[in-house]
Amino acid sequence: RMADNDISLESIVQHAAGPDTALQKTVILVTHETTEAAVRKAVDGITRDDHLTDKPQVIRIERAE
Repeated sequence: RMADNDISLESIVQHAAGPDTALQKTVILVTHETTEAAVRKAVDGITRDDHLTDKPQVIRIERAE
């Protein structure tokens, strides 16, 4: 879904959640600079794929110049 919306990933971090690590994982995606509209469209698509156990959260990161 990210590539479909021309979003380039800068980093991916995955953590196990809870004692049964086979069931749930927390995944953090940090993107290169992109538009909020592209991120929202990608998140909507990821949500519709029905693989998530919880609603995704988006946090904007702005770099100081």
